[in-house]
Amino acid sequence: MDGRRLRRWALVGLFAPSVGCNLFQKNEAMPPGGLPMPADGKPSLLSRMGGPSTPRFPGPPEEKPLPKISRKKGMGLGIEGELAFADTEVEGAFVEGRSAVERDALIDAARQRYQKVLTTDPKNKAALIGLAKLYARAGDKDRAIQGYEAALRHHPKDHELAHKMAAMQARFGDWPACTDAARYALSLDPENRTYQKTLGYALSQTGKWDEAFDTLMKLMPEADARYFLGRVLADMDRVDEAKVQMDLALRVNPQFDPAREFLATVTSPPPAPVVPGTQPASPVADPGVQQTQYQQPVPAPTP
Repeated sequence: MDGRRLRRWALVGLFAPSVGCNLFQKNEAMPPGGLPMPADGKPSLLSRMGGPSTPRFPGPPEEKPLPKISRKKGMGLGIEGELAFADTEVEGAFVEGRSAVERDALIDAARQRYQKVLTTDPKNKAALIGLAKLYARAGDKDRAIQGYEAALRHHPKDHELAHKMAAMQARFGDWPACTDAARYALSLDPENRTYQKTLGYALSQTGKWDEAFDTLMKLMPEADARYFLGRVLADMDRVDEAKVQMDLALRVNPQFDPAREFLATVTSPPPAPVVPGTQPASPVADPGVQQTQYQQPVPAPTP
């Protein structure tokens, strides 16, 4: 299954589904509650791509005097100007069609601007986040993590910053770390629905289906939660287990069209392949229907 399709909807919401349902069996093999078995410590497909991680979260910030900000010495543009130029250079670096040489030059220029700001103001959140996002976009996972950790050390109560870190971990497929970051964000803003949904998704990616289900049930009706987990399972190529979740969603709410449409899509037979040089097979005629054939009318004889 294409990993890009998974990432497109991972932290945004549910899929737009596709079509009917005639599947009301195969639940006997499922554990109580109808949820898949735990992963037994085995990493999910995407977590294997991202590799293992040891999530680390900040303690209390170190009490250090904030250096005085100077606009004259080494900061001709001022902090705001340096940040604005750095953000523009980052966006320009990843423009489609940019050559590798140009991209690297823009990345280095942006990095140096962020670091220049941090030399003057080590707690500057915009520079810390900008540098972390730059490393993430460049594929440097370790430095991206270090950047977010530094930002959280200086701003430990910033729940949005914690969720940004969770999103970055999801980008790299590091679901255990994403789970921890989402929990940390929720500890700072317990009623945030977006953070709750991120946590539910991350838990499902680590195989903690019961906990993921309980987390989603705080946000949505059971049919929606079952559908959500079914889509995750489908993206893992666990289609049979996805069908079970869709079936359970329909048992709770027989009018839940998204689950019905999903089941119709995955259970309908694929169209017969057409061999080059042949005509597609004609539909089988219904024996109860009289077949007629169009005939070219014969012109009347000329008198």
